[in-house]
Amino acid sequence: TGIMVKPVKRTARLSIYPVLAEIVILNLLLTLAMQAIPSEVLGIDNPERMAQVRDTMLRVLAEYYIGPTFAAIASIIFAGLLLSAVNTAVTDLVSIQYMMAHDREIPAVFTGLNRFGMPVMGLLVGTCVPLVTVLLVPDVGHLADLYAIGVVGAVAINLTACSTNFKLDLHAWERWPMLLLALLMIAIWFTIGYEKPHALVFAGSIMVIGLLARYVARNYQHIGRWLVAPVPTLLQAPNSEGSTAPSRLTYRGADIVPAVSGSQPLVQAAKPVALKQRYMVCTHGNVKLLKSAIELAKHSHSELLVLFVRHLAVHPMGPLGPNRGEDDVEALALFNAARQLAAEQEVQAYCLYALSNDVADTILEMAVTHGVSQLVMGTSQRGGLWRAMKGDVIDAVAQYLPESISLMILA
Repeated sequence: TGIMVKPVKRTARLSIYPVLAEIVILNLLLTLAMQAIPSEVLGIDNPERMAQVRDTMLRVLAEYYIGPTFAAIASIIFAGLLLSAVNTAVTDLVSIQYMMAHDREIPAVFTGLNRFGMPVMGLLVGTCVPLVTVLLVPDVGHLADLYAIGVVGAVAINLTACSTNFKLDLHAWERWPMLLLALLMIAIWFTIGYEKPHALVFAGSIMVIGLLARYVARNYQHIGRWLVAPVPTLLQAPNSEGSTAPSRLTYRGADIVPAVSGSQPLVQAAKPVALKQRYMVCTHGNVKLLKSAIELAKHSHSELLVLFVRHLAVHPMGPLGPNRGEDDVEALALFNAARQLAAEQEVQAYCLYALSNDVADTILEMAVTHGVSQLVMGTSQRGGLWRAMKGDVIDAVAQYLPESISLMILA
């Protein structure tokens, strides 16, 4: 489904039809293969043997139809596929939490990123909740019940929302069958909830926790004032007007003034000079690189753009909107250092902040958009494994940088 890009109407066919064929055809073949295995092999009369066969059915199929050696090899491949599925599930959970926090549906702490661009709190929740669920419900059959009520409920909500939204450009032959499917999925969901009460309790607890987190995210200021409000007594009336002190951010023990985010000028040149060109320096806090870029800008009578790109390792499930980095402590520390150094050298400088999945592409876009004549970058601080998995930013920038922009790499 990752190939569902614009135009979605055309690319969706390339994604949905192969997946649909795979699910339908392969599941039918596997079902027929399971039904063809004799009852003696499955151990229908032995509950313990039946439970073991149920949980390792793919291995049983491979061993019965081909042989034990192939079954052992296939089990290793199946385990790898399961690890890949776990990775996909955790990544999606983190992405959902990040987007909900970005939309202020859950607390903003879920938008905090580490140096690798991963939301720390979202990763913690997305990993621990499934782990605790598996530990509390070790039986695969019961886990299947929890999975079923979640998937059926999600599909029912999706179909109902789409079929009843008359702003969507849907034909009648698309809308009404979709609505009938939605009603069928709702009926199935209620059936699962009635037959599997433990699954209903699980789904209900998830909904309650999610709605409580949403309420806290929407009303945290009111809740905070309520918690610290003095208790009125007969001698002291409650004060309805409270004062809030300006927030302070600290980085490595120093106060940071969040007044230089976005593209505000860091400092104006003390003497009016004719600016010849525009430089851009990209760094995450390399002070030596920043000093060198400021000196280059001063000697060439150029203005300087200081770019900080925060890498986002998860794929956002929607537009992120403008992000000026008011809460990014590391970026604010860099901007403060740039402001002081630019003031000392009397260089006109500006700061830019970006949040992106593709750091190289963002750097290229910023350089072209702002008409940069020279781009200054430092050598990569990432390890060999990171560059092998994610690629090298400098190589990607150098490959696609326009000829009108020169690239300077400072060690």
